[in-house]
Amino acid sequence: MLRRSAQRCCDLYAALGVRPNASQGELREAYLRMAKQHHPDVANSHGSGAHFQRVQRAWETLRCPQQRLAYDSTTRFETNSQILRHRAAKQAAYAAQNTAPKMHWYEDLRQAAQQERMRQEMNRKEKIFPDAYDDPVRMQAQQFERVMREVRSNPDFGQFVGAGLQMKLICQLGFILAAMLNLLLWAWAKQQRSQSSTRPPSSLDRALKSVGIDLR
Repeated sequence: MLRRSAQRCCDLYAALGVRPNASQGELREAYLRMAKQHHPDVANSHGSGAHFQRVQRAWETLRCPQQRLAYDSTTRFETNSQILRHRAAKQAAYAAQNTAPKMHWYEDLRQAAQQERMRQEMNRKEKIFPDAYDDPVRMQAQQFERVMREVRSNPDFGQFVGAGLQMKLICQLGFILAAMLNLLLWAWAKQQRSQSSTRPPSSLDRALKSVGIDLR
């Protein structure tokens, strides 16, 4: 594409068959030779007239040093513009080719960083509330251990617990004594009943019977 653009920019020199750095004398000699070769009266080939017109246009522009300088400047500017546009298009294509992998790599890195932050946050919450997921039996055992540690570390509380145990033992002893007394009374009453069957009722028997207790 650049070669074609450069050829179009140098069409005037190409029409005369010379290089862009040819001297004015070389341009004149080339014009006379090309004009004679492609003159319609001399050349009978098809298209010789159009070729002769291109030779004439090239000579009319390049014969004047000022016009030739202006033409060279325009040609150089157009050539540089073509080069710059081609270079910019090439760089844009290269950037488009390499941007997608870079963006994909950046997205993977961002997701990995976000997952790491979430993992650290979950670990922090588990350290703050470790008992929230424990077994209830284990929690009760821990509570009992804390109470026992408090009892052992507090003498007053230990004395209070000891006094409570003593009162419980006294109450249990009272129930035992009452049960034994009932057994003794029942045995004595049975003995008296067996004896009273052979003797007349006494005043005690009559008194007990009056309140609903019949020992006979």
